[in-house]
Amino acid sequence: MAEARENRIVIAGVGGQGVIFAARVLAQAALLAGYHVAQTASYGAEARGTPAWAGVVASPDPVVFPYPEECDFLLALARPGFELFRKRLAPGGVVFSDAAVGEGTRIPAREIALELGSEQAANMVLLGAFASGTGFVPLGVLERALEVLSPERFRGLNLEALRAGFEVGRDLGEHAGRGV
Repeated sequence: MAEARENRIVIAGVGGQGVIFAARVLAQAALLAGYHVAQTASYGAEARGTPAWAGVVASPDPVVFPYPEECDFLLALARPGFELFRKRLAPGGVVFSDAAVGEGTRIPAREIALELGSEQAANMVLLGAFASGTGFVPLGVLERALEVLSPERFRGLNLEALRAGFEVGRDLGEHAGRGV
């Protein structure tokens, strides 16, 4: 892993995809890994199907401004979320997206989640691929964060999806972009 620095991460998609939950898991994992963290979120009034996003700012130093005006990493679960944030990608920023979005590092998140039994787990697949592909946090730290935050009835599926995404991210190697 590269020397730790501030990372501004946005997870974007549409309501109902678990964008905010994924950001909560990522923020918790970053805290467990020793980062200072701020997490923000926004979603439309008609939660399902409208653009939704959540941001995580993780830094080795205290976070001064919690809102990611630019993002170093954009994790896009759906095209509307990608379109909303593509202009806010910082120079040198990296996109991880579901394959259907068709931008940046494409992860078959929805496809893998369906194979595991629920499309709803695509958020954890994409999160796992991002963490592994960038070296942001180890799998064990993500698993501990997920175990704390996931409702018990979804915990097994979420853990499976996270692990499957982590494996996909491991195969990305240098193609995933800069380390964190």
